[in-house]
Amino acid sequence: MKKIAIIFFLSFCLGQNTYVGSINFDYSGTTNGTFQAVLNDTTLSGAVAAVVESDSSSSLFISAIQILDSTTVSSLLIFMQTDSSTVTSGEWLLPPNDLFDPNIIFGFFPEVDTSIFSQFTDLIPDSIEFDSTFFVNIMNDLVPIVLDNSFLGITGNVLIDYIDSDSLSGSFDVGALQAGFPPGVISISNGMISMSDAFTILNPMPTPAEVIYPTLQDTFSTHADNDSSITFAWHPSEDIDSNDLIYTLTIELEFFGNTYTDEHENISDTTYDVSSHSLDVLLGGLNLDESTLLWYVKSSDGEYNVMSNSGQFVLTRSVLELNDQFSIPTEFTLHQNYPNPFNPVTTLRYDLPENGHVNIIIYDMLGKQVKTLINQTHEAGYRSVIWDATNDYGKPVSAGIYLYQIQAGEYISTKKMVLLK
Repeated sequence: MKKIAIIFFLSFCLGQNTYVGSINFDYSGTTNGTFQAVLNDTTLSGAVAAVVESDSSSSLFISAIQILDSTTVSSLLIFMQTDSSTVTSGEWLLPPNDLFDPNIIFGFFPEVDTSIFSQFTDLIPDSIEFDSTFFVNIMNDLVPIVLDNSFLGITGNVLIDYIDSDSLSGSFDVGALQAGFPPGVISISNGMISMSDAFTILNPMPTPAEVIYPTLQDTFSTHADNDSSITFAWHPSEDIDSNDLIYTLTIELEFFGNTYTDEHENISDTTYDVSSHSLDVLLGGLNLDESTLLWYVKSSDGEYNVMSNSGQFVLTRSVLELNDQFSIPTEFTLHQNYPNPFNPVTTLRYDLPENGHVNIIIYDMLGKQVKTLINQTHEAGYRSVIWDATNDYGKPVSAGIYLYQIQAGEYISTKKMVLLK
């Protein structure tokens, strides 16, 4: 019982099925018995279970069994094996309704060293209730396991033994640690009746990015005398298979039903600077003095393209004169960062009523300096700077509360912000 409980936990918490396909099965009959699921790669004659890539860096494995109607099956018998022919051990699991997620009966994680199991000897009693408390307790004592090339996958077959029923329906999920596996076939059989279906290992789509800055409250001039960098920032896309994502930033101006764009490709970061003067062609080509522009980000993992939500900002061809009363703040001000809490970037805005040297420094709650954002002379005006949650060495910092302080001449102000992970 102990070994199965641990393997289930590792599967649930650490099983990173980077590419997943599945087949459904539905059996009705009068013969109860054991069903055996055999996984085949259609490009290799008779290959079963773990079909290893030529570089042996990853393998195909059955990642989960899902019973569509949890009342159909009263118990499951799971056999694991370390090669394609010999069953090594098996244990009875509790009925599905005793699991904290009754629909997911069992999950496989690529094979781990059995020495890991000894860590849990004193944690798991002979009789165990599979509930959320149990798994939380195990999690607190778990030594993290990192996926690497030694994780070659569970090889062999999975057997399902059911009683008190003459029907069985559900699905098998088929996982792979990395891309490159061809379509295959999975079958289920009890020696008398066999069913099979094809599967394809799919690449999950990345999640959309989320725009942060600039916003509709921000105005930039395309005039050569006011040329400055517009820093576009967005929350990153997430890709569960850890592919390297590439972003494309698109800036749009819509005019009488026509859309004019400025596009920036092959961006690997979540911030990107664009010269405000370079956008003058969008206004000048349409003889516009000022307009509101739209911007958004496309995320690509090489197969799928996912669009973010959109942001807006104001673009003008007018010169933003420093002596214009609407362009010069009347007092020093350090605004609250936005967003707050944040992950992974936030914008710090500050108002300078006069020219001068400006220092903006990030500190942790112990007063240790984390990052110098600004250390230079600035002209008067409404300013902003983005912090990407890295330190002075470019390394990400941990979640927590941080202080940001501005010093400009005799003016000093400090505020708190919260970084989430």
